[in-house]
Amino acid sequence: MSLSRHRKGSATYPLDTGADAKPQRGASGIVSCIRQLVLRLLSAQAIARKPVRIHLRKQFGAQVAASDWAGAVASGGALLDQLPPLRGWDYATRRVVEAFLAAPPDPGAGQAAAYVLRHTGLRYLDAVTHSGGLPPEETGILADLLLRERPSDLRLLRLSIALGNEARDADAQRLTEALESGAAPDRCVALARAARAVRGGNVASAHALLDSWERDSANREWPIDDITLIGMILAGACSHPSLETLARRVATFPTATARLHALLVELRCSGDEARKLTSALHSAGADPLAVLDALLAFGPPLDRATAMKAIGLIEADRSALRASRIHSLAQSLLDRAVPDHETTADFCRRHVAVLCATASGATLHGRAMHLVQDWEAALLAWDTRLSFIPAEEQPLANAYLAAASLGQSERAELYRSRMTSWKQATAPTLLALVRGACLLGDVDFGREVLDRLLKQGGFSNTRRQIVRFRALLNGDAAMERESPPNLQALAAPAVLVIDPGFSLAAGHHFTYNQFAIRFFAEEMAIEADRIWICAGRKGLDGSFREAAPLSSSLHRVFGFDPYSYKEFPAVPSFLRNLNAVWQNDLATGLGAADLSTVRLIYCHSMKANMVVGFANWIAARFRLQNVLVVIGVIEVDHMAKSASVRDACDGFYREAVDVLRGTPGVTVIVYAETGAACKHLRGVFGDALPVHNIPYLAAALAGPAAAAHVPFSRDKITIGLVGGSRRERGLDLFPGLIMALSYRSDIRWILQLDRAVAERMNALFPLYLDWAVSQGICQWHDGRMEDEAYYDALRRMDIVLMPYGDRYAVSGSGVFYEAAQLQRYLIVPKKTFMSEVLVEWGYPCSVMEDTSLQGISKCLYDVLGKRTDLAQDMSKLRERGTNVLPLDRFRTLLASEMKVLTNDAC
Repeated sequence: MSLSRHRKGSATYPLDTGADAKPQRGASGIVSCIRQLVLRLLSAQAIARKPVRIHLRKQFGAQVAASDWAGAVASGGALLDQLPPLRGWDYATRRVVEAFLAAPPDPGAGQAAAYVLRHTGLRYLDAVTHSGGLPPEETGILADLLLRERPSDLRLLRLSIALGNEARDADAQRLTEALESGAAPDRCVALARAARAVRGGNVASAHALLDSWERDSANREWPIDDITLIGMILAGACSHPSLETLARRVATFPTATARLHALLVELRCSGDEARKLTSALHSAGADPLAVLDALLAFGPPLDRATAMKAIGLIEADRSALRASRIHSLAQSLLDRAVPDHETTADFCRRHVAVLCATASGATLHGRAMHLVQDWEAALLAWDTRLSFIPAEEQPLANAYLAAASLGQSERAELYRSRMTSWKQATAPTLLALVRGACLLGDVDFGREVLDRLLKQGGFSNTRRQIVRFRALLNGDAAMERESPPNLQALAAPAVLVIDPGFSLAAGHHFTYNQFAIRFFAEEMAIEADRIWICAGRKGLDGSFREAAPLSSSLHRVFGFDPYSYKEFPAVPSFLRNLNAVWQNDLATGLGAADLSTVRLIYCHSMKANMVVGFANWIAARFRLQNVLVVIGVIEVDHMAKSASVRDACDGFYREAVDVLRGTPGVTVIVYAETGAACKHLRGVFGDALPVHNIPYLAAALAGPAAAAHVPFSRDKITIGLVGGSRRERGLDLFPGLIMALSYRSDIRWILQLDRAVAERMNALFPLYLDWAVSQGICQWHDGRMEDEAYYDALRRMDIVLMPYGDRYAVSGSGVFYEAAQLQRYLIVPKKTFMSEVLVEWGYPCSVMEDTSLQGISKCLYDVLGKRTDLAQDMSKLRERGTNVLPLDRFRTLLASEMKVLTNDAC
């Protein structure tokens, strides 16, 4: 399979294959890869049933060192075809294929493409297509190239099946015909025809052909070779009875198991086909670890159940290969992104000693910690990696990012100072550097790195990140290349609801927009299609179109996402740039629309990175038009941050109000949901503008309290919480509470919590909740709830338990106001806005001093001990009414300002 000479044009030259062959420029990365693979190959001899052909490895390494890419392609293909096939050789061979295709010998890319396909099959078809050697849209080109290279009968068989599985039916048919017309063994021809029958859905024909093939194989006692394994794959694809027999034969040879999974990849088989064969091997008594080794090396993406089973198998393994398997599984979990980032990170944490014993393992651990933003652990992992190879650019960049994420600017600068050639680094390295610079607020270095990244080009896979950094550092309005919808043919709007952050069918954005449509349609006596919900393009899908309250009003017009910048510090230059980008996006997204009939503009979720851009757009577009602008400042996290952050954000709010108040024809209403937020904003605006305290208006959607029972009026007491699955809402306390109080027959629970989030909090939490559900103790809602189910869950609760964190000292809560609207009994923490509001209302409640598991349990015991008295209190509340939502005041305020505008217009 090796090439002793490499033809280039009409000249030939001998290869330097000596041990001291010096790598040419561009080969060092591949040589490093080969060095790492040597140990893997040698260790594999312990698994293999026959000696590994080490001379191929030596030949491959020498060809790479001499930059003989053609020879290395041939040797790499041979390495991939031997038993046991090793995953690392696939990576190394891909590198040499790409190098060969980048500068193909004469006569051109077509011949190079044919050469690659001849020696490697279809493994690198994507690289061949990308190189221009194979136009993907032209039927027949691929078959011509392959047949011109005169492949062996076995390779013809493999190629014909692979092309058929890729839906290149014409090419597959031509290769099958070439196999039939030649002198190919009957075994190959029978399998090629069976594969064609399977693709065509002709199961009976496929079974007949496999019957003939099976009898022929049994009579001659063929060895377990590629043809036997391909027969097993086809038997699995059409559920042929021979699958069980073949699985028993293959199960006795670990190397054959590995080769089987390698063929599954090469033949482009589906994940279902791979799982069916794996199941057959397990049933046949194959060593589970041997099957797992093959699955990790060559199998399809792991589903959650398979990944969790693999974790269990490897953690129970006590063989000498355990460390290697830990590496392989960590690699698979990271590359295939299953089952979820937190589970992957937990696996890596448990085996940090094994992983960080090698440079490659430390890299895996660092990647896993990055995914879950465990920056301290990530920094330790990258330091470990750098202890092996101190001057590697990518680990240095990752360490810089981790230090920046921890706010350790001096340490980050040390890593940066060691990067002597970062300007020649690849895109992933530059992305880590620019993100770290932005986290540190180092605008100058961030711009320098971004400029270098933009000059490189070809960043289609990281486009969203590039857009984000261009906006943050340069105020560049180049958003995603997607044209805004045509709004000219729609009914002219009377109300604009500006909400670029609306991207999920849940949460306060969704409910606020529902409220806005119902409320403004009723108050202004207009049709819903004249109320435009102007939302972002990101994340929205057909589920919104199916929601009747939004169907005629929702318009995806914005590329700007205000929430995608929350990890970066609120420094004035960043805020200025983001406001400029947002202003441009407003002007572009709504530029062609006729807005001359707009009377009211509502932004219920204003942020500091939007407010000045919003105000400048209003001033430019609606000057002298007589419009009412209503701004809800419900995103108030900056008020609890450092003085520098508060001052920066406050400055932008103050500037925006000055712009709006100075625009003729524009009237402004500003409100916040909590007393603390109102007090802060009044200090910012002074006498320039009143700030109204208007709680969560969308709670009106919950309906009247009379629709629910009076709390404590039934034998069994239902306790619960619904809403978003965020840790700051105290959801991590509920599984333990449910278990601790499970002995009480008078308590039932309702809880909304995503299973994946519960598992990240504690691997036992889903087990607790599953058990509670099985015992009839708890109703567990995993994932998003439809509106009616959500409100019904609240109505069925007696107690809404809200062990919220300190963030809610200034931030509002929709669930709190919805529960109050429905007159549920509330248990709330003292250090939040909720306790003050309930006392002010004279609302029956309990206030917790201690939100630990023990503190909440004690509070619940006290409440349940006086349930008779509390039932009377809640009945009295029902009689007198609550009216905790100032809808009438909001309605009156709007009507008054709209009347002033109308009079001014007259």
